[in-house]
Amino acid sequence: MQKWFVQGGPGEKTNGGIYYRQILPFRHCKQFLQDRGVEVTIGGSFGPDISYDAYFFQRTLSLAYLPIIIELKRRGKILVWDMDDDLFTLQLGKEPNLVTGQKDAQGLELANLEMNALEICLGMADIITTITPALSEMIHRQEKTLICPNMIDLDDHLGIPESHTGRVLVTGSDSHREDVMLIKYLYEETKNDWEWIFFGHGPVWMTDEATYIPWTQTKDYPRILRLIDPQWILVSLRENKFNESKSAIKVWEAGMTGANVVASNWGPYVGHPAAVVQPDEIFERSDLDVRNWAECRKVAIENSWQFSEGRKAWETLFDYVASAIPDESGLVETAA
Repeated sequence: MQKWFVQGGPGEKTNGGIYYRQILPFRHCKQFLQDRGVEVTIGGSFGPDISYDAYFFQRTLSLAYLPIIIELKRRGKILVWDMDDDLFTLQLGKEPNLVTGQKDAQGLELANLEMNALEICLGMADIITTITPALSEMIHRQEKTLICPNMIDLDDHLGIPESHTGRVLVTGSDSHREDVMLIKYLYEETKNDWEWIFFGHGPVWMTDEATYIPWTQTKDYPRILRLIDPQWILVSLRENKFNESKSAIKVWEAGMTGANVVASNWGPYVGHPAAVVQPDEIFERSDLDVRNWAECRKVAIENSWQFSEGRKAWETLFDYVASAIPDESGLVETAA
């Protein structure tokens, strides 16, 4: 029996990356792993336990854990590192901070130290997983990088609201500040005519005419979308280096609400039925008379754990890890 440790956990602080990249893959591949004699522990935090055969980490860890990671590598443990965001652009100030919009120096030294530690961890990793070819190129270790796509869980998106309310919904965390800025023109033009709801990020230019709903746990996100019951969901994406590496999961989730979806026709959204406006012109018009919810829902279902071919990439990853761990005789299987 192999023992694997997965960093992410179902606690209140679980972010989208952990949910999509750790909780869902191990949930939907549970039987696949059991058939290979793998026992998985999904923890909320990483402690100095070196008894596992393989370790799955995501994004960055506190600098305090770097010596433990080095010790795990020295003991021959299998290290898998997942990168679902272009942290190289986000944290190193190559572009303005996506939350503050400024290239401030505060915390830059710590960010540099954390990024240096991340580089060391990526170097030690036996395999790196990521979401898109663009992000794989940014990591610069393509010889050991496997693209394992984001997918949605249809069980999280049960039912379609029957009464569309005329509400316009904009969702996203504070890291989407620059993306949301693209709809400011349309908001100012229509705030007295439409019922606007901002879920997650409340822009500083939002006025009393709009409703703001703070962010919640990722697992509750689909349920909140259904309760809001929007008629339109706006998914704006600014053209910049950071967004080049994004997946299209936001438009897939929007497509499961039964709302009509309008998205930027750029980057990961190109070719999606919601992608109807160019980034530089996004929503600078009052015409939202779109009727694309059925097409958007179809694309979302095609990119779900239940129907996407993408799960094969995750199974390939798990097969590789299982075969790389020596059995009780000390032999390592040859991966198929």
